[in-house]
Amino acid sequence: MRTYQNNSTETFQLILLDPDYYATPTGDGEFLMQYMDFNNTSYTSGTTNHGNYCTIGTEDHTMTVGLQYTYNDTWHPAAMELGDGKSLLFTTRGSNIRLSGDLNYDEKVDINDILLLVDYNLGYEGMVNEFFGDINGDGLVNVMDMVALIRMVLGYTNS
Repeated sequence: MRTYQNNSTETFQLILLDPDYYATPTGDGEFLMQYMDFNNTSYTSGTTNHGNYCTIGTEDHTMTVGLQYTYNDTWHPAAMELGDGKSLLFTTRGSNIRLSGDLNYDEKVDINDILLLVDYNLGYEGMVNEFFGDINGDGLVNVMDMVALIRMVLGYTNS
């Protein structure tokens, strides 16, 4: 695609990640925006409804709910400015602040979390969010996660 003012190239791709393979806490699919050529060159004389520079973000079908990454060359102080070879991952994963192993979200890791994981492994799938149930980080929720969680509860490990 080309920029409005200088006809500079913008080469990017949008990759939709399968939520069945890339688990998130909410079950939503993540998406990755990758930029091969990024040129933020439309800098003046844009109409008010067009804006200037690149507008990057996402919105839903109603155009009322979304996330804006940059508009009119305005960036959040914590946002990385884009350039050639940069990528943005849109996700609901959040940070690593959540207590690892806390499957029932009660802010402690105990026997109740183990029981939830046992139930999940017995086929009661609605009881555990797969993203949080993958204690050992191998992409699967299975008996190995139960072993890791039991070790955490018994104090043999903190992760």
